[in-house]
Amino acid sequence: LARFLLARFRSAEEDEARARFLDRNVSAVPALALQALRREMTRVGHLAMQLAADATRLAPPWPAPAAQAGAQLARQLHTLEQLLQQVGTFVSDVSRQALSRDVAEQMPELLRIAGYYDTLARVMAQAGQQVLRTPRTQALETGHASPLDALAPACAAALAFFEAADPQAAVPESSPGASDALAAVDAAHAIFDATYEDAKAALLRAGALGQLEVAAVHEWAGLLGDMRRAVEQGHKAAARLATLPPLLPLPNGSAQAPIPSAEGQ
Repeated sequence: LARFLLARFRSAEEDEARARFLDRNVSAVPALALQALRREMTRVGHLAMQLAADATRLAPPWPAPAAQAGAQLARQLHTLEQLLQQVGTFVSDVSRQALSRDVAEQMPELLRIAGYYDTLARVMAQAGQQVLRTPRTQALETGHASPLDALAPACAAALAFFEAADPQAAVPESSPGASDALAAVDAAHAIFDATYEDAKAALLRAGALGQLEVAAVHEWAGLLGDMRRAVEQGHKAAARLATLPPLLPLPNGSAQAPIPSAEGQ
């Protein structure tokens, strides 16, 4: 009975890591497989942006993170990696079929986008773990405000970007407003770039003036660099998604509703 029940019920992490749109029946029809893969990629993007946002919130100006924050980041990355493995297997199955020109052109783009999301998630997971290992009390006693305050605008801008670039939070790709969603991502990207340069200059200045230990300057500047790389990856993913043709609506009229898996029936 225990084995039967364990096979029927999954933890929240296991459920999140299970592909909701991909199954063998769909992979046998390339046109349907492409639509299913597009929708699964939206989930991949959402999980990647969610991880990036959670990692960003570990840095100043947010309060010191909870003890379990590192384990949570590791679980999120593991979930995303499992989902990406299923995406890779699904693409391999579809590629064995005779593909139309439209499907053949979009498949490589979707794999490229998956790579952007994968890099973004790995970079931010590593950055989050680094934040957890970096003390926040490395400002020297100079009577000035903490130099780490300079990180606040850049971190806030990074968080705003990850929220804007979340494909589940943006305007659905099948709607005429998809270009508006990309414009919001572009604007958030530009704001981060500006705040990044200001924050990096402030850190270097604090180190040169003796307001912050040099080792801390390098650590926090490295964190900013990781955020910048992640933002660039997210911006590339959003830009490429915007160039793909609109998704076909599902029978229930929702562009985001999951396709029931025949294997689980």
